[in-house]
Amino acid sequence: MIVCTRCKMSKPADEFYRDASKKNGLTGQCKMCKRAAIEAYRVKDRDSYYATMYAYRARNPEKARAWARRAKLKRQFGLTPEQYDAMVASQGGVCGICKDRDPGGQGEGSWCIDHDHSCCPGINSCGSCVRALLCHNCNTTLGRVGDDPEILLAMIAYLGKHATIRRLEVS
Repeated sequence: MIVCTRCKMSKPADEFYRDASKKNGLTGQCKMCKRAAIEAYRVKDRDSYYATMYAYRARNPEKARAWARRAKLKRQFGLTPEQYDAMVASQGGVCGICKDRDPGGQGEGSWCIDHDHSCCPGINSCGSCVRALLCHNCNTTLGRVGDDPEILLAMIAYLGKHATIRRLEVS
């Protein structure tokens, strides 16, 4: 049990954040007190907080971009930028479905990270159900059909049927 320096309550070690610079490896304030202190600072000095953050981003755009990329990949897909780059390399820099080299969509080099929605519904993934990197068109097509192979097979049959009719009309 550890005593919080702020609320003076005795709490178990898992109620404290890790801090390698401290002797016991934990912060002095419990998680609840630490969160409250951070929120109080944000509310009290909101303009100062955001001004500092925006000034840092303006001075260090590359670092800010790299940090944002790392945070999004980790939060949304459980991946590191190194794992993402390894996926791009293993696919030869092409879409996992149509083999196009242009990822399309928004942002520079923004391949869509496809994951199995039966494992993790929604846009976030646990990381273990990531399938491949796709271009924007292939990713949205899979999303619109709900990853349903039956619909995709029906689409293939439909295109095959109408391609034959067009060829007969042209001849």
